[in-house]
Amino acid sequence: MEKTFSNLCQTIFALATVALTFLWLHPLVAATTWLALTSLLAVAATIYGVGHPGLAAGDLRTDLSGRQRVGISLSDPGEPAEWFFPLTPIAALGTLSFATVGWFVRKSDAKSEVRDPLLQVALIYRWLALVMSLYWLWEYIPDRQHVGAFMLTAIGVFALAVWRRNREALIATSVYAVAALFALWATNNSPMDVYGVNLLWANNVLQMDVYWMNFVSLLAPLAMQQILRRFSQGFALDENIYGAIIFITGVSLWRFVSCWTATFTGGFFLTMAWAGFAVLVFAAGIILRERFYRWLGLGVLAASVGRVVLVDVWKQETIYRVLTFMALGVALLVIGFVYNKFQETIRKWL
Repeated sequence: MEKTFSNLCQTIFALATVALTFLWLHPLVAATTWLALTSLLAVAATIYGVGHPGLAAGDLRTDLSGRQRVGISLSDPGEPAEWFFPLTPIAALGTLSFATVGWFVRKSDAKSEVRDPLLQVALIYRWLALVMSLYWLWEYIPDRQHVGAFMLTAIGVFALAVWRRNREALIATSVYAVAALFALWATNNSPMDVYGVNLLWANNVLQMDVYWMNFVSLLAPLAMQQILRRFSQGFALDENIYGAIIFITGVSLWRFVSCWTATFTGGFFLTMAWAGFAVLVFAAGIILRERFYRWLGLGVLAASVGRVVLVDVWKQETIYRVLTFMALGVALLVIGFVYNKFQETIRKWL
């Protein structure tokens, strides 16, 4: 019998086995149990079908598991699945993907027509697992912990990327970090009223959740950027990537400081907070020798000057106006002194 015909027969009966299993077990088990069951069947079928078309049966069972997960979310919004059951399809996809990679690392003599397609499937599995993990974190982690959960996952994947010198893991780190920043910026609380002051005019933005974990999460990308630049060999990233990390995270940190100032001290001190933030960022740029920090600090300082002219002069009381001008003047003097004293060195860094 020809090999092609033999493989075709095996594929047909493998798919028939999947269909029979689905029709038999689906009415007998709960939807949440089905997640774990199909994931385990996918792994088992793949192990059995290594080197045979039975691998397709494992793929299909995993797909059925993922479809069932979406069905639970859409059809039973009032009764979500237990948090650990939806992890099983993610674990199954990751197991199949990394097992495939590990298999071909050991079997270096495998034919390319077999190895290359399966490695591509493994890559798809890994990224599908990543997308599902993002949904799981959003669905099962409390709302206020979203930012911290995404960033903590990013830190874990980043550690793996540095340890294994893996660029794909580094890209995955950026996905989780962007998800954390999106969750932080997506906060849509109504403007608060503190001490009788409507904060909408005070900060001109809706409030960000002023939570300590969110603050720590904003410091994490800056720390990872410094680790990549100074301690990690094998990651030759473009300077613009470093600049994008500093700029996006720095702007998010600026907004966080603005919301914190408006929430706990009132909008009167917002310009002073901006000036202090600009000095700290500029000082970090001097210490770390990062020109993007210095540019960000100068940009925030320019925004402080603009706010004094456009807002504070017209809306603040005299005492707050004096304090604001004093704080801004001190910030300008400090930065001007640093530039004047170290202008030759700074010019080289710029």
